[in-house]
Amino acid sequence: MIDRVYLCPEQSNAGEVCREACRLGVSLEIGEFAYPKVLDTDFDQALKDSLAWSQGLVYPVTLHGAFLDMYPGSPDHRVRALARSSFEKGLEAAQALDAHLIVFHTGYNPMLRGPGRLDGWLSRTADLWTSVLDSSSYEGAVVIENMWEPSPEPMRLLCEAVNRPDFGVCLDTGHITCSPASPSSSG
Repeated sequence: MIDRVYLCPEQSNAGEVCREACRLGVSLEIGEFAYPKVLDTDFDQALKDSLAWSQGLVYPVTLHGAFLDMYPGSPDHRVRALARSSFEKGLEAAQALDAHLIVFHTGYNPMLRGPGRLDGWLSRTADLWTSVLDSSSYEGAVVIENMWEPSPEPMRLLCEAVNRPDFGVCLDTGHITCSPASPSSSG
């Protein structure tokens, strides 16, 4: 049974989509804070606009956080620092918008394989998320969404490693159809 439907506006139609969400009594996923331009230069305006657009919604909003080129498990500390900064901005927006949850992607790439690859990714990603969540004042849920994972194993392992009640999984069935067919996630 579906008790909510999420509508995802773009900048160009956000007002119209928000009015429709209010009319239908459904919720809204705000995707503005997933994009580098918003995080880098338009953050304050996007936050102001999103606050205005989301007034009157029946259900709490959801946000989609940064996902483009976000690799929280990268062996390069500079790449992890960018992911951390982008994730923190998303959590800041989620807090300001009183969003009940924010969605991020794992950053796991099953095409990169080799001895210890999954373990290294898992350790670095779990450390980053634990640190980000420990330093954030956001009180909603943070969920990681599948993208390229050929199985739920990397997401399960990450949730176990972070081990927090406010950190979970979001299954995107559309992304499942796009995942590379890989024999396992033990890469």
